[in-house]
Amino acid sequence: MELEFHQLDLRYRDLRIVTASSRRRLMAELSEAGQQSPVLVTTAGDPARYVLIDGYLRVSVLKRLGHDTVQAVCLDLSEADALLWHHQRQRSHATALEDGWLLRELRDSHGLGGVALSARLSRSPSWVSRRIALVESLPLSVQGMIRKGQLCPYAASKYLVPLARANAAHAETLAQHIASQKLSVRQMHTLYVGWRQSDAEGKERLVQQPMLYLAARAEAKTEARTVHPDETILSDLHAAESIMRRLARRLRERGEVPVGAAMEDAWSAVQQAFDALFTYLKV
Repeated sequence: MELEFHQLDLRYRDLRIVTASSRRRLMAELSEAGQQSPVLVTTAGDPARYVLIDGYLRVSVLKRLGHDTVQAVCLDLSEADALLWHHQRQRSHATALEDGWLLRELRDSHGLGGVALSARLSRSPSWVSRRIALVESLPLSVQGMIRKGQLCPYAASKYLVPLARANAAHAETLAQHIASQKLSVRQMHTLYVGWRQSDAEGKERLVQQPMLYLAARAEAKTEARTVHPDETILSDLHAAESIMRRLARRLRERGEVPVGAAMEDAWSAVQQAFDALFTYLKV
């Protein structure tokens, strides 16, 4: 069916994460080829109300492209059943936080308890409770940043969630300062470990200036890896000593060795090398 945008109920838009890259990619596709797959809606028995189940990004992009309508398929299911059915089809693509948002919505708006949800999703009750606890640990502002694609959902669930459980204000402050910085999971790990190991003053500085902390850590690692020139020279001298001792041991074990032209030339080169060393080493 063809639906006008004003006919859509967008009540479940906050169950999705939308990144800038996915929006740009879909905009290019829809601009070139138009809408190829319909969105999913349900009326739940009310023909005047079309609740959007899947296709929030398509609807948003089509609006920005100046379209007035969207192609849709209406599911003959209740809202809860439609959400669960769609989740089962897309479960491999959902993040842990998106799981948590959906489960919390089904619990709070549709009265489904943990046992019912675990049975419908073929998951354990503990999995359901962990997913819900995951999103309930994060401040709302942080969840909003994740939905907009400003924070990596995996890094947020792995590091911002335990940080929020320990100090919600610090988690919120840190998130605000790293939003849109495109930090890697490793950098998030560095921030979280640094926060845990710092005293109260250090924790405050880290969440207020996380990029400065990361830069300082990177510089410290670079300095640790940099070998001082004197250390390189010393290492080479030890290597030369080792070679000379090994050569002396081999000669001692073999007894007298006939000295030919090739060996004379090699020994002469060694002596010249040692003479050059004495020129530069003040010993």
